[in-house]
Amino acid sequence: MKVNLQNYQNQNFSCPQCDWQGKGSELDIENLSEEHFIVDFECPKCGEHIGSGQSKMKDEEQTTDGYNLNI
Repeated sequence: MKVNLQNYQNQNFSCPQCDWQGKGSELDIENLSEEHFIVDFECPKCGEHIGSGQSKMKDEEQTTDGYNLNI
C-alpha cells in the first residue's frame, strides 16, 4: 500500500494479518532508506508490513538537502 507521508498520521489503517486497526501515527517504522527517501511502515501489534511512502523534494533544483520526510 502506498502511504502519503504528508497526511498519513490521521489516516485509518488496518493490518491484513492480525486485524489491528488504528491511525497512521500508531504505525511503527519498519525501514527508513535515507538514500531513496522511502519509509516502510509496519503493524504495531504483529509487525506485518502495512505500506511504504516516499518523500517528495521541496525544490527540484536542490540536491539531497531538498528532501523533507516530515515524520
